[in-house]
Amino acid sequence: MHGIGASAPGDARTGLKGLFGRLYAWLRQERPPTVNPSFRLCYFDEVLATEHFLINKRRKHRPDAHDHPKARKKICKLIPDEHHQAGDHVRPTSGKLPKPTGTPKMDVDPARLDSHRMRPRPIPCTAVGIALSGGGIRSAAFSLGALQALDYHHVVAHADYISTVSGGGYIGACVTAAMSEGKGGFPFGTSDVRDNDALGHIRNYSNYLLPRARSQARNLLEVAAVLLRGLLANGILVFTFLLAAALLTSLRYSTWDELPLGNFLLKAITPDAWFHAFYCHVAAGFPDYAAPFVFTLILAAIVAALLILWAVVRSRWDNTWNDVDSPYLKFAWVLLGVVLLSAFLDLQPLAIHALGVLHLQPIDLGSKVLAILSQVVVIVAGASVALFARRLGAFLETTKLSPSILVRALRILTRTTIIAGGLVLPVVVLAAYWYLTACLYKESGVPQLVGAGAAFWLDVGMLVLLIGILPLFQANAYSLHQFYKDRLSKAFLFVPDFTGKADPPPLLNFKLSEISTLRGPYHIINAALNVQGSKEANRRGRNADFFTFTRDFVGSDLTHFVTTADNAHGKGMEKMDPRLDLGSAMAISGAAISANMGSNTVRWLSPTLALLNIRLGYWLRNPRDLGKLARLGASLREWGNAMFGKFYLLLEMFNTLDEEKAFIYLSDGGHIENLGIYQLLKRGCRLIIAIDADPDISCASLLKLERYARIDLGVRIILPWEQIRQRHRQTSIAISPVTPEEATRRRGPHCAVGRILYEDGSYGILLYFKSSLSGDEKDYLIDYKKRFRDFPHETTGDQFFTEEQFEVYRALGYHVVEGYFSDSDEVSYQCDGQRAWQTLHAAKIEVRQALGWI
Repeated sequence: MHGIGASAPGDARTGLKGLFGRLYAWLRQERPPTVNPSFRLCYFDEVLATEHFLINKRRKHRPDAHDHPKARKKICKLIPDEHHQAGDHVRPTSGKLPKPTGTPKMDVDPARLDSHRMRPRPIPCTAVGIALSGGGIRSAAFSLGALQALDYHHVVAHADYISTVSGGGYIGACVTAAMSEGKGGFPFGTSDVRDNDALGHIRNYSNYLLPRARSQARNLLEVAAVLLRGLLANGILVFTFLLAAALLTSLRYSTWDELPLGNFLLKAITPDAWFHAFYCHVAAGFPDYAAPFVFTLILAAIVAALLILWAVVRSRWDNTWNDVDSPYLKFAWVLLGVVLLSAFLDLQPLAIHALGVLHLQPIDLGSKVLAILSQVVVIVAGASVALFARRLGAFLETTKLSPSILVRALRILTRTTIIAGGLVLPVVVLAAYWYLTACLYKESGVPQLVGAGAAFWLDVGMLVLLIGILPLFQANAYSLHQFYKDRLSKAFLFVPDFTGKADPPPLLNFKLSEISTLRGPYHIINAALNVQGSKEANRRGRNADFFTFTRDFVGSDLTHFVTTADNAHGKGMEKMDPRLDLGSAMAISGAAISANMGSNTVRWLSPTLALLNIRLGYWLRNPRDLGKLARLGASLREWGNAMFGKFYLLLEMFNTLDEEKAFIYLSDGGHIENLGIYQLLKRGCRLIIAIDADPDISCASLLKLERYARIDLGVRIILPWEQIRQRHRQTSIAISPVTPEEATRRRGPHCAVGRILYEDGSYGILLYFKSSLSGDEKDYLIDYKKRFRDFPHETTGDQFFTEEQFEVYRALGYHVVEGYFSDSDEVSYQCDGQRAWQTLHAAKIEVRQALGWI
């Protein structure tokens, strides 16, 4: 019998189970296990919802085109709703976007990713986008003229997006900042007759890297100082490792006579007594030339025996394991790596000893001078090859399928040159290690300032000092990025209304979050995320992924997206990285020269480029890492990231960048897609107006885009661009000074109109303008072409434009776009195939419908 108030044992167990269940539910609700509440991540669908919300808001407040005859009669919504009657040109979408609220819900759990939301398919909508291609100052000038013509015909006011890459980003960022900071109007005027003040300022800084307002001596000394600063900073980092390696070597090989014994790995992991016993009883039985490598040979014999055993096991008993997933294979490649590392380490004490013996030999003064000069020549040659890495890589890429014997011979020569140039600086660094170590032995005979005993303690003191200095360095602080950003910002980021002043007020530290989406198109700045070391993201060999900066979000599908500025959900990227602003994004998007250049990376030259500090790219905190829970505390985690971030140079040198590390490396958007069209296709735009100033009349960037769009997005592009190429080549031959006759003045085509076919059956329009000649250009453009035959496709390496050079590209950009919208040019259009137009007039009518003019 139970007393009053007592309960049965089963009831008690049930009550405890319920209590623990409620406690467990409360803990899960209040303490998410893997998401950092300070930095909330989101997928692309939330990014798109926010953009649509802001674009719809701008459309409601956007005035008509000032009584222009083509002015739109009404504002149409970006996302068709239930009452919107979709026309024949845009089918209703099969799914709906999340309702845009302006404050998106961020629910990415880095530990449990949704693969379907990471790589979304486009959802077609009525958005209109303008894409400005890469190409440095050449593209900036051409795109400036094109934008002037587009604004004259009231297209800029009716565009929803502007997507920029590299040089197109120079002028795109300039327009965005000026429209945000000014009164909202287009800053450069719409007249092709005269410059306004803003356009005059841009023209003054067309030679933005070495401004003409300063003396050339000052410009060159400033560049030299910046380069020297980076070299010294990298030198300190490398010298610290070399000092540590030299001291460790001298501690393990305490006397000069021990160096020829080799067997470095065994020497490093065993006491001296064991090592000498091994050498006396085992190595003594080998020839003199093999004795220093006995331990490596034993390791190699063990690996060989294990491989033979593996073959026997696979043959006799085990027929179930796949070779790829076999634990034997994983074990085997690790052992092979250890053998190779041991062989490399065995060579080091031998090389140090040989260096000392070489210096003990009598050498006349002339031979010494010749040796020094040859070393300088080799280093300079290696650096020169590294500087031309992009052009050498482009040559190898574009001549893969050439049947010409001469081209194949040039390819072999180019590859040999790249490998030789890439090895120069690493070998020099290795030789510096040999010399530093030899200085610690009085018998070495190498020239040095102090004795061997004093050198040891001097090296120890220097090592301690350098280890104290290293934590003060930041990867972006002394790279060429900051110099490049400052020069670009001075030229392109300024207050547009500066009447009565010699120079416009600069927009210093103009934040991405300060961009006004009511006054201009929504700006997407494209960069390349370098992932050469990623196992998952680099399966197709691209070496890069798409990365974007916008007013509201920073990130990519691979790293996810984090807000640009702080909001109610948590901190933004601008809070984490105070250096990040519009100028930084513009410079990152145009960071063409770097040790890692996305799909254009030349791996053999990466070590040399990194060591020489020839890198315009930017190290940014990984959004994906920011979203993880700091299990040991945020402060401790950030301290650890700051310390391990000092080893960025090694990651750049050996192409081990991926999406998992705390820092990611960003470079020129053209390193993966150089037209800026990809992000507009991803957003399902109905009309894309592309301005292509890429220096290739064969439209290689367009063909690459078609491949990416088909594979990644399920989008097909049908564009008849070949007629533009044919007319340009005919005109270029006719304009040549060796041709007796003048070029025929044909009106285009400079433009092609094609179809965008989305996966769900919807379709859009690609209005493609290419920098090309047809013979009807202004006389001073034809005259420039006669004197400079590569115009309008001069090398991107020329970033030092003259006034004439800037003007001919700007005028050509205006001419190319004006010819289409004034109905004066021939236009190449899709006249057969899926969704073809019967006439050019029908294609132009659909373009006007997409712009909302009819």
